[in-house]
Amino acid sequence: MDSFDLIWQLLSPKIEYANRKRACYNLWQSFSEDKKKTVFNAIKDKKAKGLFVDYNPYFAIMKNSQLMSQRQEMSFNDYYAKYGTTEPRDGWVRTFLPDQQKTIYIKK
Repeated sequence: MDSFDLIWQLLSPKIEYANRKRACYNLWQSFSEDKKKTVFNAIKDKKAKGLFVDYNPYFAIMKNSQLMSQRQEMSFNDYYAKYGTTEPRDGWVRTFLPDQQKTIYIKK
């Protein structure tokens, strides 16, 4: 079973949204594998917690992909200039990016 089949099954849209399957498929295929995993897990976690996931599967996928891309980042230098420390503050977490050999801060 490919990842689209898994997300479609997870969303289990009502019959009135069956006509959105092709649009959902195209949207899903536009994502990287990492983004697919993140979106799938976000929707799965929301459903497990009984939180609302949009009834329209296209909007459910889109909204959860946008939440991921709204992640805030700050360079090491900007973070230090703002807070005067390298310790975590206000929800910011220090993260090392090995492929770029640099440290950034991400707001969780």
